Amino acid sequence: YGWFLTPRLNVKFDPAKNTVLRLAAGRGFRTANPIAENAGMLVSSREFVISPVLRPETAWNVGGSFTQYFTVFGRPATFVTDYYHTAFQNQVVADAYSLPDRLTIANLESGGRSFSRSFQAEVQAEPVKGLQAKAAYKFLDVQTTYNGELLPRQMTPRHRVFLNLGYATAFDKWRADLTVQGFGRRPLAHAPGNEDHQHVPGREGLRFSPRFALLNAQVTRAFKRFEVYAGAENLLDFRQPDPIMGAYAPFGPTFDAAMAWGPTYGRLTYLGLRYTLP
Repeated sequence: YGWFLTPRLNVKFDPAKNTVLRLAAGRGFRTANPIAENAGMLVSSREFVISPVLRPETAWNVGGSFTQYFTVFGRPATFVTDYYHTAFQNQVVADAYSLPDRLTIANLESGGRSFSRSFQAEVQAEPVKGLQAKAAYKFLDVQTTYNGELLPRQMTPRHRVFLNLGYATAFDKWRADLTVQGFGRRPLAHAPGNEDHQHVPGREGLRFSPRFALLNAQVTRAFKRFEVYAGAENLLDFRQPDPIMGAYAPFGPTFDAAMAWGPTYGRLTYLGLRYTLP
């Protein structure tokens, strides 16, 4: 592809003893691998239609982060937030919206737009001795022009929430851990064989997965040579209904396992033993 100029600027500034600011901007290039990057769509009856003249992806990126160190009840804590914006001049776009029976992979159409806006905020603290707490929120706005219309990227949740609480007694005899993950709605491509959507569905015609949360917990008791632990995953027993469309005919025109957006199993409990060899 010849020569490329990739300017990049990174700035770090400490306006106060416990405050750190970082700024970054630049231009980047990459060569896409269209099949490997869309392997999840292979588990469907969609036909892959790949343009023979794919160009390298080109994008400008700008953003930064803010870090603040502070104390909670006399104990150290950290707050970090960052925002990044990426605008593509060219991108290899996998279009599963325009025609439900195929995945069209081509360059970003002339005059089209593709961008990503990412914001994340995270806080970590130890409010009392032995208790570690971490909470985070992520906002991800990813949109691309498909057949003349700017639409959100499929299977990308706009909002995500994370919470983790971990507690350990003296000498780690007892340890407990609780993790909560929340997922916002995800745009879904129309299922293959759906005759009602043979043209661009438009923003008003998009399908979305529901919001859901996953809770995992574990408790561990440590002894001199071994540990006993018990836990549970997916405590709310949430699962995606019918994750495989057309499962009765895996080689038929309606088969689609590519739109699996949630857990396919319910609540899972377990008990285990760890032994340390002398």
